[in-house]
Amino acid sequence: MALEVEIFTKNMEVTERIQDYVMKKVGKLDRYLPEIEEARVDLSYVKSARSSTDRQVAQITVRGKSFILRSEERADDIFAAIDTALEKMQRRIERYKGKRNRGRGDGKSAADVVATPPQEEEGEERRRPDQLRLRGVLCLEGQQDERVLAVCGADGRLPLTACR
Repeated sequence: MALEVEIFTKNMEVTERIQDYVMKKVGKLDRYLPEIEEARVDLSYVKSARSSTDRQVAQITVRGKSFILRSEERADDIFAAIDTALEKMQRRIERYKGKRNRGRGDGKSAADVVATPPQEEEGEERRRPDQLRLRGVLCLEGQQDERVLAVCGADGRLPLTACR
């Protein structure tokens, strides 16, 4: 599929040199992302820019079936603005492709790897959520027993070795 490139200008004339340069450079974006349907390049000259180095503006908008990517750059030379806008666009395309194509890395989908509950071994006892295991002693929460007090200590705090 051929990439359709449109060039629009504001406050400047498009020379054949600029048009050829834009067509050549922007036409290569199709290599990075084949789903690109059209690219729009807006070139403008802004007289009222604060700095004289920011007067030439190049804006590139790329459209596909389910995405729109845009980059804009300012420079004192229109060719430099086009080049830096293209570099930005290439980074945006790579980021978009990464978001779309990034997977688990092992070739399996997330649905295939959904965690299944672990199977209990026969010798292992099953605890309810309101039970505590303290150094081998199984006690219910809130149960006052001298075994629990011996494990907890005088201040009533559980030691770090206690686990839930």
